[in-house]
Amino acid sequence: MLQRLGLNHNQLTALPKEIGNLSQLQKFGLFNNQLTTLPGEIGSLSQLQVLDLSHNQLTTLPGEIGNLSMLQELNLNGNQLTELPKEIGNLSMLQGLGLSDNQFTELPKEIGNLSMLQGLYLGDNQLTALPREIGSLSQLQELYLYGNQLTTLPEEIGSLSQLQGLNLGNNQFTALPEEIGNLSDLQKLILNGNRLTALPGEIENLSQLQELGLSHNQITELPKQIERLSQLQGLDLGNNQLTTLPGEIGSLLQLQVLYLYGNQLTELPKEIGNLSMLQGLNLNGNQLTALPGEIGSLSQLQELGLSHNQLRALPGEIGNLSDLQKLGLGNNQLTTLPKEIGNLSDLQKLGLGNNQLTELPKEIGNLSMLQGLYLGDNQLTALPREIGSLSQLQELYLYGNQLTTLPEEIGSLSQLQVLDFGNNQLTTLPEEIGNLSQLQGLDLSHNQLITLPGEIGCLSQLQVLILNGNQLTALPEEIGNLSMLQGLDLGNNRLTALPEEIGNLSMLQGLDLGNNRLTALPGEMGSLSQLQGLYLNGNRLTALPGEIGNLSQLQGLDFSHNQLTELPKQIERLSQLQGLDLSHNELTALPREIDNLSKLQVLGLSHNELRTLPGEIASLPSIRVLDLRNNPLEEHGEGGMLGWRKLRDVFGGRVVLDKDKAFREEEVYRRHTATSPHWNIDRLRGIMLESVPESKRSAEEILDIWRKRLARYAPVCTDGRDVESYIKTLWGTDKEAFKGWRMYDSSVQATRDLVEAVVLKLGESRVDAEVYVSELCEALLYCPDRQMAELNMMYSALYAKRDAGSFEYFVENEIATLKRYILDIVVTPGLGTQNVHVQNYWRYELREKLGFKEEYKPRMGTFDQDLFGGQVSNVLDVFYTNFTPKYVVERLAEKINGRKERLMEAGAYLSGRLKDESYKRRVFEFENEEDADLLIPSRITHSGVEDILERMGILERGVEETSGWSA
Repeated sequence: MLQRLGLNHNQLTALPKEIGNLSQLQKFGLFNNQLTTLPGEIGSLSQLQVLDLSHNQLTTLPGEIGNLSMLQELNLNGNQLTELPKEIGNLSMLQGLGLSDNQFTELPKEIGNLSMLQGLYLGDNQLTALPREIGSLSQLQELYLYGNQLTTLPEEIGSLSQLQGLNLGNNQFTALPEEIGNLSDLQKLILNGNRLTALPGEIENLSQLQELGLSHNQITELPKQIERLSQLQGLDLGNNQLTTLPGEIGSLLQLQVLYLYGNQLTELPKEIGNLSMLQGLNLNGNQLTALPGEIGSLSQLQELGLSHNQLRALPGEIGNLSDLQKLGLGNNQLTTLPKEIGNLSDLQKLGLGNNQLTELPKEIGNLSMLQGLYLGDNQLTALPREIGSLSQLQELYLYGNQLTTLPEEIGSLSQLQVLDFGNNQLTTLPEEIGNLSQLQGLDLSHNQLITLPGEIGCLSQLQVLILNGNQLTALPEEIGNLSMLQGLDLGNNRLTALPEEIGNLSMLQGLDLGNNRLTALPGEMGSLSQLQGLYLNGNRLTALPGEIGNLSQLQGLDFSHNQLTELPKQIERLSQLQGLDLSHNELTALPREIDNLSKLQVLGLSHNELRTLPGEIASLPSIRVLDLRNNPLEEHGEGGMLGWRKLRDVFGGRVVLDKDKAFREEEVYRRHTATSPHWNIDRLRGIMLESVPESKRSAEEILDIWRKRLARYAPVCTDGRDVESYIKTLWGTDKEAFKGWRMYDSSVQATRDLVEAVVLKLGESRVDAEVYVSELCEALLYCPDRQMAELNMMYSALYAKRDAGSFEYFVENEIATLKRYILDIVVTPGLGTQNVHVQNYWRYELREKLGFKEEYKPRMGTFDQDLFGGQVSNVLDVFYTNFTPKYVVERLAEKINGRKERLMEAGAYLSGRLKDESYKRRVFEFENEEDADLLIPSRITHSGVEDILERMGILERGVEETSGWSA
């Protein structure tokens, strides 16, 4: 007889009632299906011991579930359950019950009947209270309640005498009941992400406690009774409001990990030195100005985080931390390092970026195990020769200092893989740099280098070489020996010629030679068979070698701002080319072979001497932008040549012309109503996503949602631009802080509105949180326009009402979402060459013409990056070229056919005409004749969707003689 049945990872939507006949079944796996209900017959599986129903779509459970008298494990995590049947209390043998990630608001009191229960998992629900009967679970060892809305616990919680693990993180507790102290066997207590301001004195009774999580609360001080937690091994107090630590902290002799990041500590008690077992100490983001000498007594310490404080000096005792492997001291005010730093013989990572160091002690060379040394943004003028003794060093960052020379000993770093000397004052490089045989990345940008030593060619493993912003006039021929090089940036130098050996770089994918003084290119460049991007803008080129046509992998080519008068016909062989910028040259014609560039999407030809273009250009299928501004274009061409009027007819808004030749808006509308069916433009304009609601919550309310629901998904922020700080700044009034966070005070309210709306929506869905939180964090690193663009796109995506009430509302919402998608993702980004300033500009400028509720007016204009030249008619034409009835009909058909409920709603919407047999079969497909008779369609056709849109007045049939719409 069948005892085990695994049906996991399928697409089951229902179980047959015959499932109840499997009377000997003991283990039944159904996780990751699409079940919405269970048949009552499930209760007939009298021998069942394990039932896994996690990650389905269950909304209810049948009462018969209580008949599974032998059941020991029941996993219902990741469903849509809102309540449990009271019969759950009949499962007298149950030991493990998984109910996390559902929508429970309460538990039945019968839960207390589960006398054998050892593990109860209720994380990520909507519980506001627990029944008092929870205290009857005398065998319970683990209780997980994170991510709910609990404000209190019943005093009966203290009756759980066997409890070892209690997770109450991300709730709304402001205090804990005294009875918490009765949990004498408790080993793990997690209270992260609540509103606690203090701990009850009774916490001293938790004598077996090993792990205590209290991060992201509002605790201002620790009780002295903390010293009684003699078994404590891990204590997390990060992101609270502590200003001091009690000396009693030093009594926690078993403590191995202590997190105190993100508080307001100005000093540490000397008793910190008593924590002889401590291995990890995180004090990042406090206000420490000094460290006690006793820090040196932490003999087992392996990781010490002290970044983002106000330290001016380190005690010599730091050198006693003989087991230390990672030391973070970035973003302080250090001017010197004690020589004892050299005693840290096990140190592997040393972060000292963004301090005020002017020199390094020679003892730095004693760090024989060091793998990463980070010294960017200091004031170093020289490096000690002893740096060459760091035989294990793999990463060395020294960007943003004042170095003028490098010691020859730098060549002794035989394991070095990454070396960054960007933004210094180097004029030469030592020959010994060629000894770095393992080097893969070398950044020497923005220095004052005039020449490179030939030994640079010895870097046989080098993959990226950045020399942008120097004063190089020539390259050594040895550059051709860099056989592994993939990226070479030589922009903004004074190069007048390239060595023919450049053609030996067979692995090169990106080459930037922009803004130099090159007058010619060697034919050997045609040997760069892997090259994908070539940038030669801002030089003095008058011609190109025919060998340029050998670059068969080239995708982006920039020859703008040169003196080219013609192109070689071999350019036709660049079959992978997508972007070609030839603007600001002296071209009078294009080769007819240009039509072979079948993948070309952006062609920049502005500011040349072109009068006509070859007719072959009309056959380029992928062109998205053709920029012809500032050329002496003729209106009509002859002999197979095209003037501006024909080019405009062929490419529409994709061709950017001088304003006197550009489309008028009424011409755009006429072009897009010349086919049937076509849009009712006025009706289409009126279909919008709802406006961003005005922010009504305080910073604390927003922070509470962030801490409870979202913080866990955030990546680690190392530069202080974390979401919490951003929200505090955004809701504050300090204009200087606005500047520091790159916010315009004129956009603060619009930003608040979006931040609140996005945070609220993300807080409702774990899936959305996992997808978007990291993007939200990343957006904060950029300028206000980037922040607004990211927030706007997140808002649009999150507020697409997939389950809107009426069918018409569903259709309109889908169309509104598609409108934003086409403008934001297809039209304004171009080929990634458009920036967020341009995107925000057009979203605001077209808010009335396309129908967007856009409140954010960008501070900056379109810049030179706008491929449309600021011409409204061009953007409108490209928009309607992509936002076609055909495109929308196909997308809507996919959505309707993807959900049975939507398909039935579509049938009801068109029911008035379905008595006509031919019409019925034109708009729907049916599995069989019986379904056709019963009007149970299997799919809607594109014709059916068109009829829906026509009935709603969104589509019209017939050809318009005149536009009929205002521009």
